Amino acid sequence: MKKEIWIIYFHFFLISICAGQYRDTLHKAFSSAKTVDGRYESKNSFAKGERIEVVSFKLGVTFGKKVSIGGGYASLNSPLNASGLIPSLNGSISYEKNSFSFRYLCYYIDFIFHKNKRWQLSSQVEFGAGFSKFERLNNGEKNTKTGNPMFLYNPAINIKFKIFKWLGAGATIGYRFMLLNENNLGRQFNSPLYSAGILVWWDELALAIFPKSKKINARFGPSEW
Repeated sequence: MKKEIWIIYFHFFLISICAGQYRDTLHKAFSSAKTVDGRYESKNSFAKGERIEVVSFKLGVTFGKKVSIGGGYASLNSPLNASGLIPSLNGSISYEKNSFSFRYLCYYIDFIFHKNKRWQLSSQVEFGAGFSKFERLNNGEKNTKTGNPMFLYNPAINIKFKIFKWLGAGATIGYRFMLLNENNLGRQFNSPLYSAGILVWWDELALAIFPKSKKINARFGPSEW
């Protein structure tokens, strides 16, 4: 538990340093042009040797290419069954034909604190609130228990690298804190998070395809390449 508290302290300490250093930049960002921020993310972690994947769809707004704020929907994308994470619904110690899932609404803030031609570093904070569900097959019929509330907090650091003007790769390293859930699930799901993938900078792609368009340049320009 002490390790988890120190991770939270460190993340907020990093945010406070960045916010203090870039206070003028933040003011300028919120006064600058806005663009749509659409994301599909897949974050992985491990619990008792099992890989856990959570996928999310998010939509938000990016202010001045510095700060992104938005929300979306996330759900567990890994089949978790026949393990200590899944108690039987009738209260006995049985793990067969049990499954566990959860889904939640998430809200995020992404602040870029370092950026040059190829590299971009940002600090991310995500909050989520939703429900978990246990499901068990009983005589061929599903016997489902729903309504267990859950609340989580995911601090993370994101690294992006541009291979060329509008295409690159990125990776996210963070930690999941399951702050509220019935049946003490937080102890199993508190774990490091990681993700990686290919990225497309749609504003730079539009500027590359239509370099002479006044409308595109006014909307997305100038190019940062």
